[in-house]
Amino acid sequence: MGTPRFSTKNEKRRDINMKPLNENQLRREQNEEIQELHRQLKEKDRNFENYKKSRGGLDVFFRQVCGSISPITPLPRRETKTGRSKADIIAVNQTSDSHMGAVQIADEIESLNEYNPQICESRNMDFAHKSLRYFETMRTAYNINELVWIFTGDLISGDIHEELRVTNAFPMPVQVVEAAKLHAKQVASIAGYFEKVRIEFIVDDNHARLTKKPQAAEAGYNSMNYLVGVMMKEYLSNHENVEMNIYPMHEKVISVGMMKYLIMR
Repeated sequence: MGTPRFSTKNEKRRDINMKPLNENQLRREQNEEIQELHRQLKEKDRNFENYKKSRGGLDVFFRQVCGSISPITPLPRRETKTGRSKADIIAVNQTSDSHMGAVQIADEIESLNEYNPQICESRNMDFAHKSLRYFETMRTAYNINELVWIFTGDLISGDIHEELRVTNAFPMPVQVVEAAKLHAKQVASIAGYFEKVRIEFIVDDNHARLTKKPQAAEAGYNSMNYLVGVMMKEYLSNHENVEMNIYPMHEKVISVGMMKYLIMR
């Protein structure tokens, strides 16, 4: 049962003043709405065409860059220790936030630390060698024939902030090239110690994005980190025991033996 309602004098006056629209007025209003919808559709069509052109240009650029890469020559395969355990154990490494191209002067942070491309390379290669020494130690007890290496983004400094554009050691395209070479060399330096190396590379990250704000749709393609991954794959293409999976997305669930890993930036 509804609640009783009483009209005021003002409401009655408004009801009296309201007149029904005639046919011409209805046609005019509908035509204006239709015209606005047509305008919006045309604008969306233009945006989509511009996107296809820019995406096509990136694809051509990627192919040209990859075609100019000389793959790294694999190092000789090394004999590995056989552990006492009969179970096969899979080794796991993770690399992220290399920020190739970033520069931090020690005096600006009370000499607590500093950073530049040379330090970036030194630390990444040192990580590869130290992880190998650890795996070799573990091989005294376990059979470790496979390495899964997870890359989770921010491998370049990028130029998403004005400060980075000013302080970076070199522009973003150079950062991409240097990051791809460095991380391919990082993998190649220890790949010969394993029967199989599987690289799981997530693309979508923060520093390598090509938009001012993070995007949702196809963020994994509209990123310089996608090019880092593709170039790494080309550099390692002569390594028959290296498998590289590139995921142009924000997150991915991968399998490592019986375990599930959620990898994301």
